[in-house]
Amino acid sequence: MRFKSLSIKLLMILGAMFLVLAIVAVNLPMVAQWFIEYRYGAVLSSQHVQFKVSHVGKNRTLISDLKWGKDMSADLVSVSYAFDGWGVPTLKHLTLSGLTINAMYDSEQGVLIDPVLQGSPTSEPPHLKDSASVDFKTRAASYVSYLPKQIEINNARLILKMNQDVTVIPFNGALAMNKSDQQMVCEAKFYPFGQQVTLETRVHAVGGLETFHLNARAFDFDPLVDFLTVKKSPWSGITDWSVEKLTHNTWQIELSDMIMSRPDGIKIPHAVARILKEPHQITVLGEMGVSHPDFSDLTGSGRAQVMLDASGFGIRDVNLTWETRPMEKLAFRHTDVTGVVEQPFAALSLHIKDHAVDGNMTVSFSQTHIEKQGWQGSSGQGSVQSDILGDWNAGPLTLDLTSRLSGIHMHTQDGDVRLNRLDTAGRVSMDMTDGLPGKGSIYRTEKKVVQFDGTFQMPESDAMTIALNGTAGLDPGIFGHVTVKTNRFKVSPSQFEKIMPQSLFPVEYDLDVLVSGFAEWKNHHLSTGGDLRIYDGSVSVPDQNLTLEQIQGHLKFNDLLAPASVPGQQMTIARIQAGDFKATDAVVRFTLEKGPFLLLENLRVNWAGGLVSTESFRMPSEDQSVDLTLYCDRIQLNQLLAQMGGFDAQGNGSLNGRIPVKYKNGEISFDNAFLFSTPGQGGRIVIRNPEKLMAGVPMDSPGFSQLDLAGEALKDFEYTWAKLTFTTQGDTLTANMELDGKPGRILPFVYKKDINSFVRVDAKSPGSRFQGIQLDVNLTVPFNQVVTFGNKIRKLLN
Repeated sequence: MRFKSLSIKLLMILGAMFLVLAIVAVNLPMVAQWFIEYRYGAVLSSQHVQFKVSHVGKNRTLISDLKWGKDMSADLVSVSYAFDGWGVPTLKHLTLSGLTINAMYDSEQGVLIDPVLQGSPTSEPPHLKDSASVDFKTRAASYVSYLPKQIEINNARLILKMNQDVTVIPFNGALAMNKSDQQMVCEAKFYPFGQQVTLETRVHAVGGLETFHLNARAFDFDPLVDFLTVKKSPWSGITDWSVEKLTHNTWQIELSDMIMSRPDGIKIPHAVARILKEPHQITVLGEMGVSHPDFSDLTGSGRAQVMLDASGFGIRDVNLTWETRPMEKLAFRHTDVTGVVEQPFAALSLHIKDHAVDGNMTVSFSQTHIEKQGWQGSSGQGSVQSDILGDWNAGPLTLDLTSRLSGIHMHTQDGDVRLNRLDTAGRVSMDMTDGLPGKGSIYRTEKKVVQFDGTFQMPESDAMTIALNGTAGLDPGIFGHVTVKTNRFKVSPSQFEKIMPQSLFPVEYDLDVLVSGFAEWKNHHLSTGGDLRIYDGSVSVPDQNLTLEQIQGHLKFNDLLAPASVPGQQMTIARIQAGDFKATDAVVRFTLEKGPFLLLENLRVNWAGGLVSTESFRMPSEDQSVDLTLYCDRIQLNQLLAQMGGFDAQGNGSLNGRIPVKYKNGEISFDNAFLFSTPGQGGRIVIRNPEKLMAGVPMDSPGFSQLDLAGEALKDFEYTWAKLTFTTQGDTLTANMELDGKPGRILPFVYKKDINSFVRVDAKSPGSRFQGIQLDVNLTVPFNQVVTFGNKIRKLLN
């Protein structure tokens, strides 16, 4: 019995232990999360870290929904570990999947990532929090002890916001920790704009960054430059590049196979710059090669020394020197001109302080030889020197030029010319402060070609900026090309009242536009073109009671001297109102032809609840008239009567047909227009003011009773078929409306046999219910508003 009792107690104890273990196993993730928060609570709280432990195993724990500050998160974190005895487990491997970093670029603060790049101090580990005397090395080493030996980052992305643009940069990476040496080795691959960039670096816990190597092969800079700036990139093509840290204070940037977009054809096979950072001074040593199909390869080297102020961020002054490497000869070819310059040399020296520029430039050679069909030229030793003085911002920038040539010999079919020596002197001053507020530059790109660009502010419009660039040259022949482009700006009469008084053009407008254009002189021919983009705007002519709202369009001109556009221009107008005439969603396709003529290819507009369109027509014609046909689709009868004659009409039912319109000498007229309902589809019309049908008709006239009956029926009339025709005669619109159907109610009319007609009865009479009736109503509507509008158009055009 004692054995049985003991067995029962033992089973109960084992069952209780199993139950406890089961409860612990089920709640193990919760327990693990509590332990992590307890053990590292200070660090997690200071860095705003949130997470959820979703699984705890013997050698691995899974953490989901990890968030670090506002801008960093990860979908899943896998932590591998091993137990050394009964102590705290040792971290072996950590994998982050789905890491997302949201970064924002600020022009004043740089790249911002919460909480990594906001200047917030990093909290100390719990056991060092109260140790004020602990040096930096001890603190850094303590952080290394928290990290696992290997960290792997998979399927990560960096979301970078700059101004209004956003780009996503996927990346993967791996970090290996050497805790005994307190070093971390990082390898990562980034894919900005679909291109691979490789990073290899080594960081010491105390010494900081030891090695850094960032490089890319066959990298296209165009998408990157387009994202960073709205300006056109000065280079194009595919480039190999790298950024590397050589020593503790020396960095190297290397480029190869870069193609410059201006001057055209320039290629940089190789360029390297070493940057040395010292207290209050940055020194840059550079070397660059230049190649072009028209001349031999050149190599130059330079040095830039930037002196910093006491803070280490502001620039006090800059010293710049640059010179070409010695070479035996420089061969060149341009069109039919070939030549050789022996022992060429060029040097530039500049000193810039507080925007003041001071320096000199030298170009020299031992001898030259030039050939062109029909003549030859040569010279001995020569040089060009210049002192440079000016202001980098305000100008003027002055170049005092002196040149000396010796042993000049020119040979042509007509004879020889020889000069022992030729000396010249002159001054070039460039001042961009006079005239239009702005700035610009002019530089030489080829022997007889210069390129210029600039940005100017229009004095008549503070919101309008003009960007100008172009080229000009003398060989072969005189040629030039200039392009002009404005920013997107608002234009209204008040901005241009100095050059265009509103009294001369009584139109009110408010437009959001962008304008660009070009002019080119080549082969004794001048060609021009341009664009006008209207993003939004409104136009109103108060005298004509005309308003156009929400105008949008893009006009492309292939000639500006005799204005002409490319075919198929399109403009949309959301709302049009001219007196009682109202239309919406107008789409106009047109071509501006030389003459000037306007070819209206197509017009579509929503009017009276339906769609109105036209065929193509050209204006003005030889007799200064316009004949066109308006094709109407599903015009609502009630809205048509409201706009045409001022009837207070309701109901449903639509009409289709065409309206021939003639415009001549400012007068608008309709000729045999007709609209009819779709067969088999009727409608209902309710006119609340039918007395307009009888306006001006005497009660004792023979047709008054029929007109009175028609008016009473139209107060509620269900028709199965309808037809409307109208034409204009002078200032009058004459319309005929035929309806076949039945009134929707009993009419106060009875039939009188003696007069063979219906007569109105009083309310005591039951009236008559019509089972079917065909109405044929003639309307005479004053057309003064339309005619007056046409006359005002003629006055405006004149």
